Amino acid sequence: MTDSHLYTVKLNNWLQAWSQGQLRNGRLDIKDSRGQQQWSLYFHLGHLIGDAGGVHPRRRWLRQLAQHCPQVQVDPFHLDRELRYRSEDYEFLATLLGKREIVRQQMVSVVQGSLAEVLFDILQQEQWLRDRSLPRLNYTFTPEAKLYTVPLVFLSPDTSWQQAQQAWQQWVRAGLAEFSPNIAPSIWQREELQQQSSPVVYRSLVSMVDGKRTLRDLALRLRQDPILLTQSLIPYIRRGWIKSLEVADVGEVRAKRGLHHSVAQPTTASPLIAYIDDSPRDSQLMGKILTEAGYRYISLQDSVLALPMLLEHKPNLIFLDLVMPIANGYEICAQIRRTSVLKDTPAIILTSNDGIIDRVRAKMVRSTDFLSKPIEASKVLTAVRKYLEVEIQQSEFGIRDAEFGIE
Repeated sequence: MTDSHLYTVKLNNWLQAWSQGQLRNGRLDIKDSRGQQQWSLYFHLGHLIGDAGGVHPRRRWLRQLAQHCPQVQVDPFHLDRELRYRSEDYEFLATLLGKREIVRQQMVSVVQGSLAEVLFDILQQEQWLRDRSLPRLNYTFTPEAKLYTVPLVFLSPDTSWQQAQQAWQQWVRAGLAEFSPNIAPSIWQREELQQQSSPVVYRSLVSMVDGKRTLRDLALRLRQDPILLTQSLIPYIRRGWIKSLEVADVGEVRAKRGLHHSVAQPTTASPLIAYIDDSPRDSQLMGKILTEAGYRYISLQDSVLALPMLLEHKPNLIFLDLVMPIANGYEICAQIRRTSVLKDTPAIILTSNDGIIDRVRAKMVRSTDFLSKPIEASKVLTAVRKYLEVEIQQSEFGIRDAEFGIE
């Protein structure tokens, strides 16, 4: 152990160390290389006892309470006073337990459910970084002699880890590796959806897909398995009728209103930009960058349907991912150049393979430009302004690359 008592190793190694009694009390912080996403796991006497941080900690907490303690009523807009994460969530549960408003198993289930979500998200983030050859997550341990002053829930690190791995493997086998359960589906092409769906399906989608509830929220609300729910929405997402959105955590919306910069809202007069990529995460990131800069945006995640959708919507600029199943970026760009409607539309290829051969091939299919991944706001908006000749100052919208990290 170093003088600062900090270590950096993989999560499974840490969990094994606790299970084998090599470590006892402390906090394990997990974050990405840019510090945009961070989780914390808490341990006591070799057991997992709690978590903090990550995506939507308040939503996560409220979901667990709703699922395992339905008799408990919590005002989400007073969470800062009622539930400050770490020790206070335990104190809240312990208070309910002391008043006999919940039983001990409910307390255990809440903590267990929250940990399951956190470990799943860590696994998905690790996979996403690995697939893109990006720096892996950092794991840092800080010993703490005393963590909580109330009765604790003791969970086995090995069991929790195995259950999280099983949940993640089931998600991958279902073909959902690129879909985060923390995204919020929202109807994007209402007319097309209504025309192509039965009245019953359309009414059902309109009632639940509002861009405010995440897939996890919807699964709990509808009492459906998250995998089956997500699979049912994929066809609509791939056709661009439903869009995957990032959604703020409970209590964050009002805080964001106090920011000093404004965010441009797309209007019908704004240029329309299309992005063709089978990755929901990259599509979500690109959409966030463009819509917050004032552009209209359409995501096309099915390469087979890309050209018909482009002909229908006639975007002012097109971004294409290079590596996609069935049809890659070169093939789609070549198709675009063969159509009279789109032959002069700027088409920019994005890829993680920024080599001379790729650039030559891009020129051969008359690609307008070639951008390297990862997607960054500065590079994207510079290209947009260059080819659309729209004079929008980046500082006007307070856009920074750091604001667009993947969760």
